[in-house]
Amino acid sequence: MPEDRLPISQAEARRRLRAAMGFSGKTFEDLDRAPGYRESTWRTLGAGRDFKPRHALVAAGVCEVPYEWFTVADLAATVNQAVRAAAAEEAVRAAEDAAARRGAKRS
Repeated sequence: MPEDRLPISQAEARRRLRAAMGFSGKTFEDLDRAPGYRESTWRTLGAGRDFKPRHALVAAGVCEVPYEWFTVADLAATVNQAVRAAAAEEAVRAAEDAAARRGAKRS
């Protein structure tokens, strides 16, 4: 289990919880279905109760976002870096496919 505190502020954790819920289309009712939790727990977390790493683990799983969603200091930079890496990988695959097609035409 991670440490007892997230490396981001409580306000940021709550903002990211709402963003993860919006991104995934999940609701408090969906979070409520997680074992050991009930809806009032999630609503109080969203309203100011201390958001802990164990809550982040459950929220990440239910909302289908990586746990890092709740742990990296600069989420936007991390997402942008992941998008750039994925685009670079796609460009390499496209170049390899084009080279393979050119090689097949020569045969």
